Amino acid sequence: MAATVEIGSFISQRPDFWEGWPHITGTGVTVASIGILRNEGRSAEQIAHDYSLSLEQVYAALAHYFANRAAIDAQVEAYDAETDRIAEQAKATNGSSLR
Repeated sequence: MAATVEIGSFISQRPDFWEGWPHITGTGVTVASIGILRNEGRSAEQIAHDYSLSLEQVYAALAHYFANRAAIDAQVEAYDAETDRIAEQAKATNGSSLR
């Protein structure tokens, strides 16, 4: 009989890595990034190929993403808003010092 794999072992979440974002264990690839790529129309096979992941890793990330979609999408939206705010602040600071 073939050994079974615990599906939960594919996803990790640590406060000291990626600010606590869930990610594929042993990689720097976040569940959110896999969800975003899928939402953009990429297939699981394309994602696995492009990021050197196994299909098992990609499907585990997709399962986690879809099970927690609202929370992950809100986290991505907050991250994007903060990134935009910081960029605007840097732009304003750099623009004012050039005058």
